[in-house]
Amino acid sequence: MTEKNNRPRKGGMREDYTGKIEKPKDNRQTGTPSKKKTAPPSKKKTVPPSQKAAAFKDEMSKIIQEAEQKRYDEKGSKTKKRDSIATRYLNFREILIIMAVLAACIILVHWIVLMLTTSEETEKEWYEGGTLHLASVQEWLAATYGNRVATAADFVKNSSDTKMNMALFTSRAVSLERCITDAAEKTNPTHTIVDLSSMCLIKLGF
Repeated sequence: MTEKNNRPRKGGMREDYTGKIEKPKDNRQTGTPSKKKTAPPSKKKTVPPSQKAAAFKDEMSKIIQEAEQKRYDEKGSKTKKRDSIATRYLNFREILIIMAVLAACIILVHWIVLMLTTSEETEKEWYEGGTLHLASVQEWLAATYGNRVATAADFVKNSSDTKMNMALFTSRAVSLERCITDAAEKTNPTHTIVDLSSMCLIKLGF
């Protein structure tokens, strides 16, 4: 009978020989540590060599890209610095060119002024350069007034040994030119200017 009562019942409870039902002892109440369930060891996944090579290749490509980017940045900074230096050099060069052009313009202006002054100083007087001493009547009439007056001035100088002031000399040269021109317009074209000048000198009393 005792063995019968000690048989465990459903639900984990058993009945002792006294007829009392005892519950199974809980480890938490007794203080005995409960055994933890340990997970079965996980199996390590094996990575195929091709995948390892691809990963290594990707990592190396990233490192190369970072190195190239760093080199590009350094090159960009050097290029900017070089560009700034080149810009300063170009600005300095442009200033030198402008200064050289201004200096050349100043020199050119001074040279032009000097040439004009020299030409004015070396310009012939009105009574110099006559070329009609042996000309014909047609050549006299076709010549310029300045050439005729200069030639008449030579006739006046050669006809008188006395010194004349500029006013008298100019007056006589102009008068002689007018007399020769009037005579050339009215006389025979075969006459020469020498003949007409002699006639006019006598007529004018020079």
